[in-house]
Amino acid sequence: EPGRGEVRFASVPMWLGFSLDIRPPLEELFRGRTYRGIRTRVNTLASEGYAWRFSTSKADFEHFYHEMYLPSLRERHGEAALVTPSDVQYRWWFRAGGLLLVEQNGMPVAGTLTYVAGNRCYGIEAGILNGDPEPLRRGVKTYLVHCAIEWAKAQGAEVLDFGGSRPWLCDGALKFKKGWGTVIGPYPGAYSRWHWHFGDMSRELARRINEIGLICESNGGYLRTVVAGEDGSAVGGDPWGPASAPAGLAGECRVAGGSAPPGGSTQAQSVPERPQGREGRARVA
Repeated sequence: EPGRGEVRFASVPMWLGFSLDIRPPLEELFRGRTYRGIRTRVNTLASEGYAWRFSTSKADFEHFYHEMYLPSLRERHGEAALVTPSDVQYRWWFRAGGLLLVEQNGMPVAGTLTYVAGNRCYGIEAGILNGDPEPLRRGVKTYLVHCAIEWAKAQGAEVLDFGGSRPWLCDGALKFKKGWGTVIGPYPGAYSRWHWHFGDMSRELARRINEIGLICESNGGYLRTVVAGEDGSAVGGDPWGPASAPAGLAGECRVAGGSAPPGGSTQAQSVPERPQGREGRARVA
């Protein structure tokens, strides 16, 4: 384990992947107080007429793409949205699997493209009807994931791939995926890493890195980066307790920093590291 305040370098993956072992029976997967919120949302929506169905209809795909996917993407990202063309979604993902639709009293509300490869199920693009934020607030995203697990288990899949997130604990996607008990790992299709040198870092920058909960990689494992001052304590305090860490995070990597005057900087070099062989592609939900 790195010494306290002695290390000045860290390797940070640009993306992290998340997966969930779905082999246990469904009633055992989300048992206990930790998953009470998931159970409550799923049961509440089910009592309000929500249900799911799987479709390979091209008409359903077209409705999903134009009335769910595009409006949701633009509602979330505006002009910065990166749109996957419909023909790509149709050829790569829909034809490989199909469309999981969530309906309320028979009317479509949300959907996600999904397929199984080997023992792994992938949920790719998702969307809410008209990009309406109200179903999200009511928990339809949680319901959609729960339905995807049901469908994946019915197909014989053993793992649900949750896609990825940026490598910091404050990331909203990371928080959502961690809440399902997922395990952190590499993100297929994203091989680059930032190699950080923390030598000339201002106290303000060190505090900010501790605040966001930056995750680094070491010897194939994942650690939370803690920038420590001369006394060995986290600069600006440590807001992240053990409960904040996703499964698979092995501990902490303490790096020295925060002693430079304002205006000091951290150097980060992006280095592509593409492994041998071809891996599947997954999208961030």
